[in-house]
Amino acid sequence: MKFTVPKACDGTDWVLAKKVSQSEDGSYTYVSGYAYTKKNQTKTTVIFKNVKPGVYYLTGRAYVKGYAKNYTKWSVWLLFTHLTWPEGWIPSRWSDFGFWKEKVDQAVAEFKLYLMLPKTVSQTEGMILGGKTVCAGGGSFSVGYYSMYNHLE
Repeated sequence: MKFTVPKACDGTDWVLAKKVSQSEDGSYTYVSGYAYTKKNQTKTTVIFKNVKPGVYYLTGRAYVKGYAKNYTKWSVWLLFTHLTWPEGWIPSRWSDFGFWKEKVDQAVAEFKLYLMLPKTVSQTEGMILGGKTVCAGGGSFSVGYYSMYNHLE
């Protein structure tokens, strides 16, 4: 993660926490269950190593030397999830060039089978909504690409 330390500050502290508390209006108030910490950071990159898979809240605060650090006001609130790659989607060797074609063919075959099976009303509505989402995304991409292409001429 990269960030910019404010000019008036001497450094930052960062925490990956397991729990966060919220006030009645939904705003975050404080974190607990610190899993990993990085204190007194002066560079613009923070790297947490050997993070176990799970869901964490990334929080940070800036400080000025000579003043007490304020542990109640956090400046950043982001949900951080450590993702892993499914075992079945990793080729057995680097030179297995047919791996991805086989994976895509398998996924297409499974999707076709899913389309042929009877659906509940909620499944049908979900498929329609998914189709609309794909169409809207494609349309947005097309408009953006078209406007960029015309802008370059």
